[in-house]
Amino acid sequence: MPAEIDLASFVDSHADAALGRGDRRDGAPPTPDLFVQGVTTLAEHGFTEMPEAERRDVVRRLRHGEELAGLGAHGKDFIDRLLETALQGYLAHPDTWERIGFNGPAYPEGYAWIGAAEVVARHDRKAGWGQL
Repeated sequence: MPAEIDLASFVDSHADAALGRGDRRDGAPPTPDLFVQGVTTLAEHGFTEMPEAERRDVVRRLRHGEELAGLGAHGKDFIDRLLETALQGYLAHPDTWERIGFNGPAYPEGYAWIGAAEVVARHDRKAGWGQL
């Protein structure tokens, strides 16, 4: 993954944002607390020092609901939310859009809610066009 897509910063800055979700399993901590608990627990288990195959195995086990000491039953919630948030950040990045062949919104004239008259005003540079 290219360095210009900083998923760690995206996840950190959006940890407490709902991003369209309001669901949470009974007893699960709020997402920001869950992320702190999860990252702290992984660090305590030496996650970053593990060989890649072992790290993948830890993630796989968490995704399948196995408990990790320190995370308990919330391990699946943690890893699922972490991966979902990272994926949202990756897919929201303009560099990713270019990689998948999407070079911008389908409305080069503006957003869908802008009517034809506003588009004409913009192109003809009529009074107020710069405020559209």
